[in-house]
Amino acid sequence: MKKASKKLLRNGLAIVAGLTIIPMASCKFADGSSSVSNSVVSDVSSTSPDSDSSPIDSTSTSPSTSISIEVPKSDYDMSGASFADATVPYDGLEHELVITGALPEGVTVSYTSNKLTEVGTLTVTASFTGDDNHNPISDMVATLTVYDGDQLAFCLKEDGTYAVTGVKDTQATEIEIPSDYYGTAVTSIAESAFSGCSNLTSVIIPEGITLIEDSAFEGCLGLTSITVPNSVTRIGLSAFEGCTGLTSMALPFVGEKADGTGETYFGYIFGADSYENNSGFVPTSLRKVNVASGSEISGHAFSYCTGITSITISNSVTGIGDYAFYQCISLTDITIPDKVTSLGEYIFYHCNSLTNIIIPSSVSSIGFNAFNRCGGLTSITIPSSVTSIGNSAFSGCTGLIEVNISDIEAWAQIEFESATSNPLYYSHGLYLNGTQITSIELSSGIDSIGNYAFYNCTNLTSITIPSSVTCIGYMAFNGCTSLTSITIPSSVTSIGDSAFCNCSGLTSITIPSSVTGIGYMAFNGCTSLTTIYYSGTVSQWNAYGSQLGINSGVVVICSDGSKTI
Repeated sequence: MKKASKKLLRNGLAIVAGLTIIPMASCKFADGSSSVSNSVVSDVSSTSPDSDSSPIDSTSTSPSTSISIEVPKSDYDMSGASFADATVPYDGLEHELVITGALPEGVTVSYTSNKLTEVGTLTVTASFTGDDNHNPISDMVATLTVYDGDQLAFCLKEDGTYAVTGVKDTQATEIEIPSDYYGTAVTSIAESAFSGCSNLTSVIIPEGITLIEDSAFEGCLGLTSITVPNSVTRIGLSAFEGCTGLTSMALPFVGEKADGTGETYFGYIFGADSYENNSGFVPTSLRKVNVASGSEISGHAFSYCTGITSITISNSVTGIGDYAFYQCISLTDITIPDKVTSLGEYIFYHCNSLTNIIIPSSVSSIGFNAFNRCGGLTSITIPSSVTSIGNSAFSGCTGLIEVNISDIEAWAQIEFESATSNPLYYSHGLYLNGTQITSIELSSGIDSIGNYAFYNCTNLTSITIPSSVTCIGYMAFNGCTSLTSITIPSSVTSIGDSAFCNCSGLTSITIPSSVTGIGYMAFNGCTSLTTIYYSGTVSQWNAYGSQLGINSGVVVICSDGSKTI
């Protein structure tokens, strides 16, 4: 006879094939050990296959069975509940914070230290209680602030919101501007609202403020830092003029307006009438500036801001204009956002305190004189996305030691406008993925080696040029003093002026007859050169002329004989 697999119910417990599921019970095993779990299956008397209540003969010798089933506790979904800070004016009434939104079913909340009447700040903790089948819920913490509503003066504007117009105690040291005044939004700080509050050391401007008018904080000598929230869309002339104690500042844009219209230079909010006067109005104490939003840093934005050491630019910025950081001589730290596509002319001119800069892979061009006179620059990273570098971009970068790249073929085809467009002019060391290059094997697929490509790469000892290359550019290997020999493939048709000029270690070179033109002074200064292997005839060699700069005594071995220069 087959055993029944019918499920039974006895005294509220589920019985399955002679086993009872007992929540939160201890279970005995055959070896005498026990286990406790969220729910277990425990041994009970087997039931008759034909009856819902009659037990099987107690003399049965069948062994008892015990198993354990763990049911893990779950987490409550608290995404529908929030606990927010609040700031209210003093009104003599008791204030408290409450959870907003919906709590999960079965969850209750209690608060600690949640009553505030007098002016001050209170940290409130919300604690939650649920059932035993769920994990504990983390506390939530928020801040309740009651401020002196009589400390500040307000006026109702035509749009129905309030402006802060002043402070009643001009000797105040700390001010927190509320986001609302008796339930109505505060959206602006009026002209000269805090002007002359020389003892003011701390101002908190809330999100929701959209306008800071002219001279709003003029003469607040004691302010050391200030954060202008991203909600602000306009800052007036001289809003922070004379704030000579400022050391750090965060603001959503540079200049007058968030949309980039009006004045776009940093000194405007400090009273400067042009970017040329940035240095005379931006506090010399100011060291750190954080531009927290916006899409563009305009030309001349920080020109002549000689005291700033660090500028942080939001990743939302996609464009930086010409001369943006011109003569920021103390600037040591700046990160270019990875959405910027070009670095304009003179952008970092004479930023001689910069020591390292990484150009993001979004950049395709570096402008004329971009890093000119950055004498403190020791390392620069140039991505494979860069295709052109303007004239004198790195002129005067006498401290450069490392030029870091990730793609040698891309580097070989950059359009350098002059020798000092190439940072190798000073660094001499080219690093591919962190390793200094001494030997190069270019892959097929590139058709030229650009002008100045390896200018002054003094550590280069050998290079293999693929058969896809047809042109070797002007001064391409000028000053590669460690090169000892080079073979030019038969695909090459032209060698530019001074291409191998000053390769003083070069002892031999192989030139195919496919070359129809060799530029002026191509081998000038190759003082160790003894032999040129040329696959054409002596007559063909003579056609190149005598302006190649080859030292006398060099032997040219041709297909039909040889000649000595």
